[in-house]
Amino acid sequence: MRLGRTTGEFYHSKGREAVTDIGVVAKPRTTRYYALNFEVLGTMAESNPHFMNGVPELLILQVLKEREMYGYELVEEIHRRSGTVISIGEGVVYPVLHGLERSGALASRRAKVNGRSRVYYSLTPQGAARLEGLSDTWSRLSDAIRLVMTGAAHA
Repeated sequence: MRLGRTTGEFYHSKGREAVTDIGVVAKPRTTRYYALNFEVLGTMAESNPHFMNGVPELLILQVLKEREMYGYELVEEIHRRSGTVISIGEGVVYPVLHGLERSGALASRRAKVNGRSRVYYSLTPQGAARLEGLSDTWSRLSDAIRLVMTGAAHA
């Protein structure tokens, strides 16, 4: 495994741990997984990986709020919109998409594009409600973190 210092990408290497160029021991948890910019998050994602649970789901639902997309298109769009800070691997996107579809939050349709079969996903009313709840939760969390970081007192 190698952590790209400036790109923030994780590279998996058959389950071995490695010391990164910034001196942090990186332990892979799965064969393919998403990565957030390591310089931005530092060891937070490593010391508390569950803290980042729900991030891919939130971002996928938000992007699909505007229009339907296929999996790799979602990966690229999230990467672009985050200013290249967030890179979600395909090994995370597809299980999240399938789970959201099973739960009724997403609908899918198969289409041929340039001779290739693609599955396009779109937000359902259930998905829109789920997005609203997740957005509220993450906004409250973000506000609380900002309060702690700035030393501001809660009014």
